[in-house]
Amino acid sequence: MDIFLGTSLVDMYAKCGEMEDSRMVFDGMRKRNTVTWTSLIAGYARNGLGEEAIRQFRVMQRRRIAANNLTMVSILRACGLLGALQMGKEVHAQVFRNHVQGNIFIGSALVWLYCRCVNYSAASKVLQDMPLRDVVSWTSMISGCARLGHEQEALEYLKEMLGEGVDPNCFTY
Repeated sequence: MDIFLGTSLVDMYAKCGEMEDSRMVFDGMRKRNTVTWTSLIAGYARNGLGEEAIRQFRVMQRRRIAANNLTMVSILRACGLLGALQMGKEVHAQVFRNHVQGNIFIGSALVWLYCRCVNYSAASKVLQDMPLRDVVSWTSMISGCARLGHEQEALEYLKEMLGEGVDPNCFTY
């Protein structure tokens, strides 16, 4: 099967919530690339199957297949869903080693992960170290603060976000 067609099918089935079909196509492919693996991992994470996402990420690593930014965002999502802080820290270290910590999507995913794992200080540090922050990164921090009972800090982050000229959205409110 053509790798591009196979990858498209893996992604389509995953986005439709049909992970068994996605996996069947994936397993039937003779050749896979980073995008193929990422489609499967992202599908598992998106469908609340964080343990399987992490398991496939580890297989991907053992096979020395390079991860891309979307792979990292997806695995951070899986870690956050499971409250797998240690694994999240390992991924954060990989992000740092690969010099992609300035990526706004990865930064936002890290903020979300640390808030989800009740590590407010790490989330705050990641947010403050981001060279660019958008409504998603700010909202991740604001909602994380609110969820952790730090309402005053959430309002301070909202004020700082507005001061940077970033407009809140319905999720922020």
